[in-house]
Order: sequence, then C-alpha cells, then structure tokens
Amino acid sequence: MVNKKTMKGKKKWFTILASPEFSEQVIGETSAYEIEQLIGRTVVVNAGRLAAELRRQNAVFTFRVKGVQGQNASTEVVKYEIAPMLVKRLVKRERDKADDSFVVTTKDNIKVRVKPFFVTRGFAHNSLLTAIRLKARQIIADEAGKRSYSEFIVAVASSDLQKFLKAELKKLSPLAVAEIRVMQLVK
Repeated sequence: MVNKKTMKGKKKWFTILASPEFSEQVIGETSAYEIEQLIGRTVVVNAGRLAAELRRQNAVFTFRVKGVQGQNASTEVVKYEIAPMLVKRLVKRERDKADDSFVVTTKDNIKVRVKPFFVTRGFAHNSLLTAIRLKARQIIADEAGKRSYSEFIVAVASSDLQKFLKAELKKLSPLAVAEIRVMQLVK
C-alpha cells in the first residue's frame, strides 16, 4: 500500500478504456499519484452495458489495466463470467446439469480456462452427461485453436460460440442450455 504522507502532489484522474474488442469505449475513471499505480488494476463491467444489449446483463467482463498513454488507460479482458443467480435460475426440476473446467490454447498461444455448463431437457444418464462434456471439450478446443484470443472473446461475448456448441451437442441429446459460465485468462 502506498503511504499518502510520502506522496508529493495531487492525484491525477485517468479514463479507463475497454479493450479493442469492445471499440475502446470508456468503462470508468480512476485516480492515482503515479502511472505505475494504475498498471494491474481491474475493472468489472456489465456485458449488457458494453454491448448495449439488455439480454446480456447477467454477464460481466473483468478488464485489467495494461498500459497508460496520456490520461487514458488501456485494458485487456482477463475474465468473462455469468452470474451464479442465472445458473441457479436455468437449472430447473427434472433436468440434469453438467459442468466442466479445462484449459484451451488459442491460435496466438494464449491459455484460457473455460468452464461451460449444460442443462438437459430431461433426466440423463451419467454416461450421456460424460459424452456431452467430452464432445464440448473437443468443440471448444477446436474453436479456440482456430481463433486468436481477441476473436475468442468476441465469439463468447456475442454468444456465437454458445449457439454453435448447443447446435453440435444437440446431436447427442436435446439441451435446454449450453453456456460458458466462466472464461478466464491463465497466467
């Protein structure tokens, strides 16, 4: 922690900009004595606000400041997450839920932890839930391998990956929900 008594001068205000995937729109402001204090700070922003879609308000993006130029702080996406309340609401009676967690590598060699979850339209045997998990791992790993990290973020943010995943997994069993619960940058 920085001791205020040792700092000279006044704090300066900086504008925090979203990453290029979101057109570098303004997502907040922060103050600091030194530019170095900004590097590594995180900002959590509602996905509905970023995309101007009310439908996506149950998801949030976490941005981390990676650089400062003038009064503007540039960021990168480090996490995407849907609200636990939404997961709870999607899982209904007489349905089964399958969760998974694994690491994939994008085309530009960035490792990303992906945590998908699926809800069946009825009861399902464990063998079917396992088959859904394994097929989903394969599909997500293939899609991540075809795209850069930036393109992968856009695919998840626009729900294109989730729609493709649901269409492919429908061949195994009809699904009520196929969603990416968490997508996180691995360091």
